[in-house]
Amino acid sequence: MGEVCYLEEVYKDGIQRSVTHVHPIKGRRHIYDIVYTPFMDKEGAIQFAIEDIRDITDVAEMQERIKDSEKMAAVGRLISGLAHEINNPLAIISGYVQLAADIGFSDEERFREACGKIREATERISKLMKILMDFAGVDSAPLHPVSINEALKNT
Repeated sequence: MGEVCYLEEVYKDGIQRSVTHVHPIKGRRHIYDIVYTPFMDKEGAIQFAIEDIRDITDVAEMQERIKDSEKMAAVGRLISGLAHEINNPLAIISGYVQLAADIGFSDEERFREACGKIREATERISKLMKILMDFAGVDSAPLHPVSINEALKNT
């Protein structure tokens, strides 16, 4: 099936047409906006039609760059929010680890409370990471038991 000749269509029905064509020229994509406009006499007979061709390549490329910069700005805002959401629990963890180190096992109740706060903060980060991974379509790594004593010895 051949391409539609819009100029012929305008001569047939007298209706203005507008179309965008993309043409590769010397390795670069050129975009043209073409408007076909009929001109009629007093009786409504088409006397002639004008084909107005405008190279909109630069405008289209600028629009694409604007879209890209808007996307990057959105990613920047997302990252900023994520950094904030992750840093808050990390500050909690850091504070309670310092407290736990200072009180040691001498005040078991306060030590357990500090450990509970650390656990809550790490769960908060873990939930955030799960949301991000789900959003990105990444499968979570398989979980396996870890010895806390061994992990603490290695830090």
